[in-house]
Amino acid sequence: MIDNLQRLYEWHAAHPVGTVRGVDIEALRQAAPEIKRLRAALADAAEDVASWSSYADKYFREKHDLAGAVERYKKLSDGGES
Repeated sequence: MIDNLQRLYEWHAAHPVGTVRGVDIEALRQAAPEIKRLRAALADAAEDVASWSSYADKYFREKHDLAGAVERYKKLSDGGES
């Protein structure tokens, strides 16, 4: 969802109109720095999980699919969907 809002913001930044389908463009503009900050935080969290998971028992890593979680978090931080 964040990625969709970011794309909507970018398009409307180039084509300002006020509101579109009930979306407040100014609110999106104001949210853009927070979106960027949250994406960076999610990327950092993915790296942290990847780092500490190497200390976890193999059973725990596989049971909780830590590698898969890290990949999902990285994908989300890049604007993808899980």
